[in-house]
Amino acid sequence: MPLRDAIVFVSDCLVGFGLKKVRIIASDKIFSGFHMVKNLALGTDFCNSARDMMQTLGCVQSLECNTNQCPVGVATQNPTLAKGIVVTDKSECVARFQKETVRAARNLITSAVMDRPSQLNRTHILRRVSQIEMIQ
Repeated sequence: MPLRDAIVFVSDCLVGFGLKKVRIIASDKIFSGFHMVKNLALGTDFCNSARDMMQTLGCVQSLECNTNQCPVGVATQNPTLAKGIVVTDKSECVARFQKETVRAARNLITSAVMDRPSQLNRTHILRRVSQIEMIQ
């Protein structure tokens, strides 16, 4: 089931059965502040993000992670290949990327005149295109 449809389904089920204290975590294809806001509006409680952080480290998605032959040294234990990662430089890049992603999400939320993400709901991202159809 696609992530966004699953979020709506699970959120509605939890609310319907009085179990909203159970937290929903989204962790698929979240590349930007907009994606975070979209998932929060649909019903998630927080988001995890990995792919964009890996790309910030330099991952080129060569699909060699399980072979210990990562060409850029991100996903390898091979000392020769791992030399390609300068941790001090990359840690600053990842931290800056994360900070800007959160800032973008915060800007979107405040632009919608809200104080916190918990105030988001589906009406903030769904658009009615006819009397019977809504799109994201």
